[in-house]
Amino acid sequence: MQDVLKSAAVASLGPKIVRNFKWSWVLYGVAAYYGIKYLNKRGILPKQTGALLGVIDHGIDAAKSQVGLAGKQTQNQISHVVH
Repeated sequence: MQDVLKSAAVASLGPKIVRNFKWSWVLYGVAAYYGIKYLNKRGILPKQTGALLGVIDHGIDAAKSQVGLAGKQTQNQISHVVH
């Protein structure tokens, strides 16, 4: 019974979330990520920025793995970090 209620809740909320989602924020985030990555590569930002980018990259890889978009190399890296 709980599974039925959960499925019904997801089915009714999903379209509302997608409809109200602002894709422009995703574009801003992507632009910021690659801007920070570029500035870090050029040595303009402090060394701690590299650690932050590593955490972000790990989160992206974990999300790809959850969705099933991760490549073989990415899945090996994630399993190495988890174990």
